[in-house]
Amino acid sequence: MAVEKIYLDFFTMQCSACGYAADKGTPLPPITKRIVYLDQFVPTQIRKARADAAAGRPLSSVQYNWLQLAGALARTCKRQLAVCPTSWAHQVESTNATLEGRTILNVLMEFSYRVRFAQPSWIIETQIWESARRWLSCGECDLPAPDVRRVADGYALHAWRPSLTPYPASLISEGLMEGLNRIEDRGHAQLTQLWHTWRARGRGDFAAWVREEIESGVRVYRADRRIGSIVRAAVESCGPSGDEATRLVDAYLRSDCLEQIPHTRIFAILAAGLRHRAATSRDEHAKNRGMHSDMETLALLLPYCDIMLIDKDCRNLVSSNPVAEILGTKTRVYCTKDLGSMIGNLEALESTATNDHRQMVEFLYGIPASDWLPQTGAKPPERKTPIPE
Repeated sequence: MAVEKIYLDFFTMQCSACGYAADKGTPLPPITKRIVYLDQFVPTQIRKARADAAAGRPLSSVQYNWLQLAGALARTCKRQLAVCPTSWAHQVESTNATLEGRTILNVLMEFSYRVRFAQPSWIIETQIWESARRWLSCGECDLPAPDVRRVADGYALHAWRPSLTPYPASLISEGLMEGLNRIEDRGHAQLTQLWHTWRARGRGDFAAWVREEIESGVRVYRADRRIGSIVRAAVESCGPSGDEATRLVDAYLRSDCLEQIPHTRIFAILAAGLRHRAATSRDEHAKNRGMHSDMETLALLLPYCDIMLIDKDCRNLVSSNPVAEILGTKTRVYCTKDLGSMIGNLEALESTATNDHRQMVEFLYGIPASDWLPQTGAKPPERKTPIPE
């Protein structure tokens, strides 16, 4: 008997000799993968390094690190230890040139297998929905551990992949791309204007800046009718209706809960950090055109990721005080100069995989035990669910 098909949480068997397929599927053990976010420049650099290597051109040490990183990502993703969901930003930034954009997205598909984060509006609305339900159930509205399954292909996120063959990439339309580029241009223009304003105002109280940015975000939420509809739907899902639901919606919107929405809080801290940089920097202009969109991506995805590889400016913003101290994230954030550390993190993830997991991967996908990194750490637990013969 051999594996016929894998269905995320179970698999079916087929006779190798006669092709007879078993009627009943065999359940697969649950797994939890590390969520890895790769900024748009990552697949671009991997593609360039691969092209130079294929052409026989000499590689720099950085290009060699990119190839090493691609190998480490491929190993951990194929071994069902990690997944690199794509995001809306990847689609936007990869469609500037059709052929090149598709090539870049195809690199991402090697690590994502078409698992992707939802659109930004959906992520924000999901956080507000969860916050409102928590407020109704226990009177608190902080989200200590936002559920990544609600914003990234849900059930398929932490599931066994049906195949190790990457899916082909698909691109968004050129018309939509133009509209999104205009939005990014407006964001950069606003950030440039704010940079000059912040420089003129000089130094100030960082906590007060964070508070100011949070209040600005909350005002936007309270003025948005769709947010009110989301809160009402969350309230009604818990039982109240009619006038009682209306009263609870108003009470929630007047409470401090919107200030604790992860996107609101994180973006406010990042914006205050950029304001601190403007006030203390000699730079007359914000250097990075994509800083606004990068900050938005960080604010959206930081609560859901275990590892993020982003550009140097954003990495410095997140890891430098006072931002790092107030943010208090457990996510490991890397940039290009940290590639060696990130590769080591991924290799440690593989080397600490249990014997049960290694055996199941070998059984399902044919990756032999000899092709794994040596196991380290404590003795893994014995298998609870035997692999069928």
